[in-house]
Amino acid sequence: MEIDDKSRINFLQTAFLGEFGMHQKILDDTGIKEKAAEIKHQFGELNAQRMKEAFQFTKVEEPFLFSAAMFECADWEVSKKESTTTIESKTCKFVGICRSMGTSDPCNMYCLEPMYQMAHAIDPTARITTKKTLWKGDNCCSVEIVQEVKP
Repeated sequence: MEIDDKSRINFLQTAFLGEFGMHQKILDDTGIKEKAAEIKHQFGELNAQRMKEAFQFTKVEEPFLFSAAMFECADWEVSKKESTTTIESKTCKFVGICRSMGTSDPCNMYCLEPMYQMAHAIDPTARITTKKTLWKGDNCCSVEIVQEVKP
């Protein structure tokens, strides 16, 4: 069977997100989500530094944009005003998958926290705030990153 590259990538992206959704459902159903999140957080900081170095991220928005290009899950868009970077997405395939599986909110554990950890690997002084999420019924997922102005 011949499969074109776009179909192959789409299959892998969908399978990857589906596996994460099933993982979330298992954590919910077994009652170990909080413990798993703690462990993931500990190792996430190490992984964030490795990702920063491997992909040569130098700007706090780059992990979001890289993720959007790689997984085509969220359509992150960036706007900047002075020391504030706002990153927003109006769609998220993962939210849709998790809703269809009946999971709890997957956003922090699988998306936002890893992005925040990579942003902090780039700029440890950055203040990051989640303003909205699609999971909570908002019209977009919105993240604000405030960086110190460097002379």
